[in-house]
Amino acid sequence: MISSVTNLGFTVLNGEFHIVQSNSEFLDKFQLLFQLDGGDSMESIHDESIISQLKAPQIFTNSIGMTWISEVLVKNGKVERIFVLGPAVLDDYSTKIINDRLNELNFAVSGKHIFMDLMKQIPVISLSRFQNYGVMLHRCVTGETILADDILYPDLETEKKNEAISPEDVFQNRHGTYAVEQEFLKLLEEGNYDCLEVKDKMRRSGEGAKLSGGDFMRQAKNSVIIMVTLCARAAIRGGLSSETALELSDQYIQAVEEADTLAKIKEINQRMLKDYVTRVHRLKLDDGISVSIKRSCDYIQSHLNEEIDIHLLASQMGYTDYYFSSKFKREMGCSVRDYLMNQRVARAKEMLLDGNIPIQRISDVLGFGTQSYFGKIFKKLSGMSPGEYREQQKEKDGK
Repeated sequence: MISSVTNLGFTVLNGEFHIVQSNSEFLDKFQLLFQLDGGDSMESIHDESIISQLKAPQIFTNSIGMTWISEVLVKNGKVERIFVLGPAVLDDYSTKIINDRLNELNFAVSGKHIFMDLMKQIPVISLSRFQNYGVMLHRCVTGETILADDILYPDLETEKKNEAISPEDVFQNRHGTYAVEQEFLKLLEEGNYDCLEVKDKMRRSGEGAKLSGGDFMRQAKNSVIIMVTLCARAAIRGGLSSETALELSDQYIQAVEEADTLAKIKEINQRMLKDYVTRVHRLKLDDGISVSIKRSCDYIQSHLNEEIDIHLLASQMGYTDYYFSSKFKREMGCSVRDYLMNQRVARAKEMLLDGNIPIQRISDVLGFGTQSYFGKIFKKLSGMSPGEYREQQKEKDGK
């Protein structure tokens, strides 16, 4: 049935891992495809003492992104048959990763061309469809019905080479449960800081599959981008203006795309979550600050790199320039300009914690114009220069 809609290969092995039958045109390459992960043979993928206990199919991926799904038929405690669908390439896997991996394996140029031509013949399948094929395979072999969430993802060499990156480090894993996710978004919508604890719970519940064959950076970025979008929508439902929420969304997505380490992506993610819930929380507080001024503050925080147009802000709130300026100072205790500078310096302090961002870059991003002006304002409000603040934070971290 599956072969009638895709050219996905189908291979059957016996308990000794010998191929019994196959319709796969990659049959003669089968051993090589497994060995690209450093294993000696297909036996390196399966341990009979383990697979005889399996109750669901396994999806596994080698280091160049080739993916298989296998189902084991056990009789009298012994492995009788292993049914394998594949290889396929998941649609979130890039040709660049394949090229890079082949270079690491020191493939000759001619050999690489041959291999890439072979790769073009391998079907590209979405993970959800591949999981559905696994559910079908399990039903055909065992007569039992399972869910896609029951499918297993064994550790392979790709993950061993990235052992410092556990599944929990690839935060916001897309296998987090729907119910917990909805609980998190509802709390954010209410401006409840408990949502941060629920988010940790959601991350822990999502540990498991590694879906990008070792491309942890892309997987982490995609996951955070999805979470930014969900948080922006929840914040809008919680009362944050759509303009502010979407402007923040654009900023965080851009920051994620520019991040070059998992640590930076994680820091951006944590800052984004706290930022959205803090803004919604502030809107919910009865602190004597009107909704119009709170929204003005949100607008300013989302446009720290720009000169704030008082007339624009006032007209958005339906006030004259003079009335708006007076109302803002009365409720916030400072002028619009002073509030802008305080928020810029607060954001600069966050950026200074990353020792890889040049001070000039921070000055440019936050719209100070020149580094000397940035240093002057920063020292006026914090009592030290940006460089001194960065060194102070390094010393604290060292302790």
